[in-house]
Amino acid sequence: MTESALHHQWMSFIVTELEQPLWTMGKHKFALPEAYRHREFLGVAVFEFNKADVIAESWMPASEFLLGKEISVADIMLAQTLIWASRFEQKIPPKLNAYMECMSQRASLSSALNKELAGADKS
Repeated sequence: MTESALHHQWMSFIVTELEQPLWTMGKHKFALPEAYRHREFLGVAVFEFNKADVIAESWMPASEFLLGKEISVADIMLAQTLIWASRFEQKIPPKLNAYMECMSQRASLSSALNKELAGADKS
């Protein structure tokens, strides 16, 4: 598979399979008006996320980044999605968790996360 195809595969998977159930959780926890929130959807979303994270775990390469030696947009998307999942108290498999921790230590991501947390503390 070419690097471009692998990048597209990761991006599509992150957005449609990993992020989608997290967004469902968010909608039914806080984003939708109270009358439209359905707590019973949360179980389905957890099931969907867990199914997707097993697949993502199996795809994780031995390299530092998803496409080899260089960071890509897919790396940034996956790291942010996993951080979001951890904030939603989802269990993240070992390889994905190690990847998330490693990516979180990068100066630019760490700075962005600190700014996000500082903004949340003000509201």
